[in-house]
Amino acid sequence: MCKNSLIYCGYEVGLNNTPLVIEMNTYWTKCKLQQDWTAVWRRDNGQKRWITIPSGERFVSDGASVPKAFTWYAPKFGMWTPAAVVHDWLYHEHKWKREDADKCFYDMMLQLHVKPSKAWVMYKAVRMFGGLFYGS
Repeated sequence: MCKNSLIYCGYEVGLNNTPLVIEMNTYWTKCKLQQDWTAVWRRDNGQKRWITIPSGERFVSDGASVPKAFTWYAPKFGMWTPAAVVHDWLYHEHKWKREDADKCFYDMMLQLHVKPSKAWVMYKAVRMFGGLFYGS
């Protein structure tokens, strides 16, 4: 794989359809933002919440935190990457209730056109195991 590849994604959830621009590390296991990015969580009730994530070294995401045994089903990076980056940021900052961070992850995956059944499985996984990492 290419070293330090840039990926542009997440137009569907970016404020004013701006893309999430991430730089992958050498082993494609982590990424950092190349520019500050604001995502919009469009909630079921029609309300919106804005989430701004800073670029640079302050925050690094590992994409979807999927155990290796299950990466055949959901690799760390995929259509859900913008939702996973937002979710990682919310867990990192610890300013939202965990339930809201997890619901945001689920809703954004649907906005990103992730298959609903896959989004549901990934959501249930973070609901069951995300507490181990919340705020760490």
